Amino acid sequence: MLLQYLILSDAKFYTEYAVPLISSSPERFDLDGFRPLSTTKEMREKRYGGFEIAFQHFQQDTDAQYEMHPRFGRYVWDIADQWYQKWTVIFSIDHLWNWVPLHQHESEQQEQQQQQSQEVLQRPFQPATIQPWLNHISQRHNIHPNHRKLLERIYGQLVKINQTNRPLTLTGASVLSTLPFFPPSWFIEKETQGHGGASEGLAASFVARFVPPYRLTHVPERWDRVFLKGLTVMDLTRQFMLEPNYFFSTIPIHGLTIHFDPKTDYSYLVLVLKKAPYGSLEENLERYTPTNYDKPRALALSVTKRIKDLHWEFVHGNVHPRNILLHFADTIGDLTDITFMQRNSQSEHYCCHRGGRWPYIAPEFCTTNHIQQAQYQDEKGEGEEHHHYDNSNDNNGGEGQEQGAPLTSAADIYALGIILWQLVSRITFPDNALIDPLVYRIEPIPGIMKEWEDLITDCLKKDPGKRPNAYTVYRRLEKIPERVDLDPQVIDYIHRRRQETKMFLQDHQLSESQPTFAEVDQDHIWTASVTRWVNPGLDKYPNLVQHFNVL
Repeated sequence: MLLQYLILSDAKFYTEYAVPLISSSPERFDLDGFRPLSTTKEMREKRYGGFEIAFQHFQQDTDAQYEMHPRFGRYVWDIADQWYQKWTVIFSIDHLWNWVPLHQHESEQQEQQQQQSQEVLQRPFQPATIQPWLNHISQRHNIHPNHRKLLERIYGQLVKINQTNRPLTLTGASVLSTLPFFPPSWFIEKETQGHGGASEGLAASFVARFVPPYRLTHVPERWDRVFLKGLTVMDLTRQFMLEPNYFFSTIPIHGLTIHFDPKTDYSYLVLVLKKAPYGSLEENLERYTPTNYDKPRALALSVTKRIKDLHWEFVHGNVHPRNILLHFADTIGDLTDITFMQRNSQSEHYCCHRGGRWPYIAPEFCTTNHIQQAQYQDEKGEGEEHHHYDNSNDNNGGEGQEQGAPLTSAADIYALGIILWQLVSRITFPDNALIDPLVYRIEPIPGIMKEWEDLITDCLKKDPGKRPNAYTVYRRLEKIPERVDLDPQVIDYIHRRRQETKMFLQDHQLSESQPTFAEVDQDHIWTASVTRWVNPGLDKYPNLVQHFNVL
């Protein structure tokens, strides 16, 4: 039974609230035809008259609440937020073995349920024990086979992490990592987010309202509007293994759900994230003009710290302003997206890495690979959604192909260098126009602080071995003095460049039917700034970095 694997307050919540509320309407939880393991009839038949009334009881039930300090690793702001966090524990995918199928024939039910209970209780955290639930949701929602395999992998990794930490967690000395699976019916008013999407080889993303059955009239802000980030899964035999550590170390994630794509008739996994109230860094660059270095410096420190901490184990592989979300203030950035992430020790798996968002792709990846380009274009011509196909050659090289550099932390530093330039210049790169290298040039900014320009230059070095690591960048940013006004030349530069790009976009915006890249001539390709799984003709893209000493 799940109780022995939970801290006392979670165990009390499970028996007194979760079991009776789910048992009263299991179809709302995608658990119709299932029952909780080893619970009493009294637990299942307890009734509250609704979730709001149950919450009122929970408000007075201190035994079911977390202590109001992070003893168990959960920072909580109010009792309503606790209510939501309790449900994430119950529905964490490593706890879903606790729900076993009911049987249609009454004569079989008691014997089979007893046998199921014994088998599950003997080895609760095993791949076989989650199969009934997994088969149920896979059939009901027609989950794509690759995404079902991915869900099984995530389950296995989460179990491994939590079972190691569970003895300490039960004493309050550690914390379990929870990763719940939310039924897709709990997300309404979906709004598709642009910036490339499925047409560029990546899964689509959405903004939606989160409306679980236990939703309260007074909804904690961070649980109301959510961001659904599509997961791109190519060839699982070659693509890196998505570990829960990727999620927990990188992005503030609520859980997982699925999105049904009518074009393919399959459902696909998506991450459920908090919708950033301050938007993305890209939006901040476009709407805000600084008068001093304080906010650019604070943002640079925040983003660099996230990269520095990430680089202890991982390489991000797709750092750019849309993948930096401002959750808590407009000066604090969090990384998002795990599409190209790799463990440092496994970066050779992305040898000849050609994905990501240009112009944030480091120059060491701009090598000729015509076979790969042809494969990408052939797939595109078949008319299927790119984030669903399997291609064992993508990003792994092959016979007759040139091998590019492996994905390393130096690639993230190159992207950081462009972001440092943008934090002062305030220039962003459009996804709805082919980028003219003259209009969108990355050049030294007249009047910029020397320390800031030197840092940009070092991060943009063509030789990845000459770029500083994230720790060094962070220390150099710390030494930049506070309360220093921008030189008037810098402010004039910001306004002049913004006007220049605005006039360009008036005449060069792409329609939805137009491709986002085009051959200008035999040796040059212009592209919009979109994230792609593979960037065709990457070696022919223009170099926007001009007049910096990057050799």
